Amino acid sequence: MTVIDNRRARLAQLIEKYGSQAEFVRQTGENQGEISALLKTKSFGEKKARKLEEKLKLPTGWLDEAPTSEKNVLTDGRASVNIRPIVGWDNDQELGEEYVLIPRLEVKASAGNGRIVWHIDEKGQRQAFRKAWLKRLGLDAEHAATIVAEGSSMEPRVIDGDSLVVNYKATELVDGKVYVLAYQNEVYVKRLFKRPGGGLSIRSDNPDKTRYPDVDISAEESGHVQIIARVVGVSGAM
Repeated sequence: MTVIDNRRARLAQLIEKYGSQAEFVRQTGENQGEISALLKTKSFGEKKARKLEEKLKLPTGWLDEAPTSEKNVLTDGRASVNIRPIVGWDNDQELGEEYVLIPRLEVKASAGNGRIVWHIDEKGQRQAFRKAWLKRLGLDAEHAATIVAEGSSMEPRVIDGDSLVVNYKATELVDGKVYVLAYQNEVYVKRLFKRPGGGLSIRSDNPDKTRYPDVDISAEESGHVQIIARVVGVSGAM
């Protein structure tokens, strides 16, 4: 597959996540005709790919990557969609050495001091991930956990019910990254930005700022923001 093929396949997968091309256009504000043309023709240039990634808060170059391998790719005449088989197992011992099991991150309000407390639920339900995938993210499995997203404030990148992979050792604020955080005794998944003078800005990806306004925190109040973990991966249903 060429880079153009990869872009078309990746775009098709994004659209599937929204449920339909019409819904994708409605939520992202993209032009219906232009999106249809990108899927049907070979013209999917560098400038448009980078613009889409920036708008959808995707890593630079994400659209250029092959979905997985080139086998098991179905073509419907418009776009290529990669199909990866689902493998089930009855117990952990059936998993191959290429997999690692990631536990859940449990977060709740403390009954004592009003702070948010969290722990890694090693005995509860765990999810399997490929070690190669974690390595590509630069994530040590010993510092990884999963948490379920709630609400629509981080759409279109994060949908209600998505499973988020987090690094709970990465609590240092990196400008523009997404974090699980606690503020005013509530837990949020938000994108954080540094502000001049030591403050920070808590932002939602959802463009509806009437429902999800940005929250600016002064340097004096920033100590009330508790960064729990950095979100490094997203997976969910279509």
